[in-house]
Amino acid sequence: MWFGKNATIRDYSKYFFKRHGIKVAFCPYQITNKSFLTPYFSKYNKQMASTRLRVHDIIYYSLYSKEINARFFNPLEKFDIIVFQKNFNKKAYSIATKYKQKNTKIILDINVNYFDTKSDYILRNQHFDIKNFLNVSDMIFTTTEYLKDYILKNTPFSKVVVIPEIISDEFFKLKKNHKKKNEINFLYVGYAVKALELELIKNEIERLGKKYNAKLIMICESPPKINIHIKKFFIKYNQFKLPSDMIKGDIFINPRDLSESYNLGHSFIKIGYPMSVGLPVVTSPIPSYLKSPAIICENDDNWFDLVENLINNYELRNQLSKKGRIYCYKNFSKNIVMDQYLDYFKTLFKKE
Repeated sequence: MWFGKNATIRDYSKYFFKRHGIKVAFCPYQITNKSFLTPYFSKYNKQMASTRLRVHDIIYYSLYSKEINARFFNPLEKFDIIVFQKNFNKKAYSIATKYKQKNTKIILDINVNYFDTKSDYILRNQHFDIKNFLNVSDMIFTTTEYLKDYILKNTPFSKVVVIPEIISDEFFKLKKNHKKKNEINFLYVGYAVKALELELIKNEIERLGKKYNAKLIMICESPPKINIHIKKFFIKYNQFKLPSDMIKGDIFINPRDLSESYNLGHSFIKIGYPMSVGLPVVTSPIPSYLKSPAIICENDDNWFDLVENLINNYELRNQLSKKGRIYCYKNFSKNIVMDQYLDYFKTLFKKE
């Protein structure tokens, strides 16, 4: 299945038979990584988060637009625009070059700062390949103002725009109702290996767990191996069940290691999901979070006091719940973001 659980036979029929609109192909890394380029098929729930958000969801939502004809890249078809999502290796460059010669517009879509030579997460060949790919790119889509500013300051490329990731309607259908309670559940959602960053506030979590009989719920693809002495509960990540799983938590905690520059470019979606179902968020100061209703912990020493205040004040949790849901809906709901895609596609390609 390409699309989410709400997709119908009618949706798939539209995908195959839709003809009108600017013809846009999405070409994620998974396509060019295959030994032979064939029409792309993949299960929605098995996708890497960025590909699900930046490719699968956009194609699905575009089915009901009269102005966009979006689909997965197929080497047997012609396209007006191709979006290479986190895909800029030699194979991708070869494809982009061929289509560029046919007057197809090329967009590079990235949510990671591959230009940052200081980051331990980025490989040398990635630095080289992405700079080379800029030679065939007409525009860069990225997810945060931080990444946009970095690219503008550190490369000669100037056509960079920010399009955030969509928070789908499913997340706004549920709402956490905060009540006074004897136990509190901290929530973490993300890849298991990144859950290790919870150890940055190990002492604070353990103190709060002991003082308030708190538990830590972790929603990951596999059980995280973290050294924190608190009652822990693991829920296997399932995108279709994520909203209902998240409201089992009371406070979303998100410490990040900001000494690693890679983390500075993170998009809003990590805290956007829990915020959209009504959870208050306490987080490290990632640039994309700063204007939101999240509680920003500027100093590691403040984690205990900030979280404790939320534990003892359920009315504040409800206030933050309301503010967070409004903020997410106004900035990241599908209609808001899809309009941005359409505007930039129209800017880039004007149908004769």
